[in-house]
Amino acid sequence: MNSSFQQKVAGLDARLREAAKPINVLKYLNWPDAIEYQFLADWQAGNPRLPDVSLKVPDWSQEIEELDQLVVDCEGEHPVLRYLAQTAWSYAEAGRMLMAAGSPEFSQSSIRLYGRPDDLYQTQSFTGVDAALFLLEKTAHLLAGSYVPINEDTSLRYHSPIDCEKPFRAISLTMRWKS
Repeated sequence: MNSSFQQKVAGLDARLREAAKPINVLKYLNWPDAIEYQFLADWQAGNPRLPDVSLKVPDWSQEIEELDQLVVDCEGEHPVLRYLAQTAWSYAEAGRMLMAAGSPEFSQSSIRLYGRPDDLYQTQSFTGVDAALFLLEKTAHLLAGSYVPINEDTSLRYHSPIDCEKPFRAISLTMRWKS
């Protein structure tokens, strides 16, 4: 890399860090502890219901505008520029997703960022639904006080025909283990 390219990359990287810094997905989607405990208690009692949670997401319009501009400014074929552009795009999309919490656009942004629950991962032979069902099964064994046998076949497989066209809110209420 020549000196002018290094300076360009350093400038783009600094802009990216500054614009992306406040956008933290888990911080703004987290439920208060008391609400989470009540949800889990209701779930374990066989009465799952989503609580009414008021999310307080800041307005990141300026940060998103800067991140979108960074995507444009990172045009080029160099892998570092492509990486910076992809990172800027993902933070901008995460900001748009969070600001759309409670609307259908939230789900669309989530799909653009993370894929659909029934998408097959490119480097794996399972979907997000498969992975979630597998983890729920293993967690249930652990919570019941049983153990996971060492020689058990732990390959993931699609067990439940969950309709991923439903809104995510409906899926969260209807998902259950089907063997």
